[in-house]
Amino acid sequence: MIYRRSSAALALVVAAALFTPTHGLANNKLLIQKVRPTKRRANSKKSHVLRNPVILMHGFNASPDSDWGFSDEMVNHFKSRLGADRVFVLQVAPYASAENRGKEATKKIEAILKKTGAKTFHMIGHSEGGKDGVYATSPKGGKLEPAYVATIETPHAGTNISNTILDVFSETMGRKLVPKSNLSRKILKGVTQLMTLSLNDKAKYYPADMLAAHQSMRESAPGDHNDFNERFPLNSKTVYTSWAGLSNFLRIPNLFHDPAVANTAQHGKPLANPRWATPFSWFTSRHWMSPQLTAIAGIVAKGFHLKPNDGVVPTESAKGPDGFIFRGTLKTDHMGAVGQGRNGSKDAFTGFAATNFADTLINDMKLVEAGGRAKLIKEAKAWHETGQP
Repeated sequence: MIYRRSSAALALVVAAALFTPTHGLANNKLLIQKVRPTKRRANSKKSHVLRNPVILMHGFNASPDSDWGFSDEMVNHFKSRLGADRVFVLQVAPYASAENRGKEATKKIEAILKKTGAKTFHMIGHSEGGKDGVYATSPKGGKLEPAYVATIETPHAGTNISNTILDVFSETMGRKLVPKSNLSRKILKGVTQLMTLSLNDKAKYYPADMLAAHQSMRESAPGDHNDFNERFPLNSKTVYTSWAGLSNFLRIPNLFHDPAVANTAQHGKPLANPRWATPFSWFTSRHWMSPQLTAIAGIVAKGFHLKPNDGVVPTESAKGPDGFIFRGTLKTDHMGAVGQGRNGSKDAFTGFAATNFADTLINDMKLVEAGGRAKLIKEAKAWHETGQP
């Protein structure tokens, strides 16, 4: 219990410090300075590669133009390939349950479908955004019927960082989670305010419920009737795919579990086993985790259990429940998969590039629109069995 308390406190403080821009902390005026969204340029006259619009869903502690959302480079790549009028970057509450975020997303997607006249759509959700997508498309949730949903590094089976924070700072009162004490309430409020500095102005006006957000991302015990996946089953008319991430602290191999060279992908195309390429491949073939994530990666890995993860979500958790087509493990961390952190451009060692990954997602969507669900399943299965393209 002492380990959990100290770990959670460290995680919250370090996360607030590292996930928040350092500029402006020495000047009170800069703390309230408005953050101007970066203008995205794209070719709106691009011929449509896909029939259906594409929805991008950000995750926890993110807004469309923050360091934790889809990068400008990745969004612009989608728009240049598909047309600026066919790609929509949703904004939902940064600190809320997946259920409430999913409800908000449902209403906004319905408005997009009405505006575009489209009958269906494709959705790509990063981190908690993937769970939002599951809710929005579940027959017991938002009841939307997209053609395709891709989740990227989503904690489908939870992440231990959420369990640790809940254990230390919350208790159950009736059916509601509340802070354990006034001190816990003050810590959660202070950390939330610090983390919000990295988001846009709109995100700051959303009510923040940090405990509800972590409740949505906790690891559930077997038979837990409150399990998100049990409460919100998948839509049988939708193709669901998932991608996991894998990164290593300073590229150091995991002594107990080392899937870094098995069933991994640069950007959708699996890597052949690179161990024999050079004497140093055991080191260079692994991804170097972003410094922002190393402070909490040990908690995600459950200490000496060393569970493989991307710095935030366990690799196994991101594969998704039954009904998902697991596409592969990306050799990047939780930020790199959406073009942030160290992977804003191509990684010189692993070869991963977020824009190339975007092309793979586009190809999957094209395949689904052509009625190629069976081919997509066959292709994914072959990759996992052989590790070859």
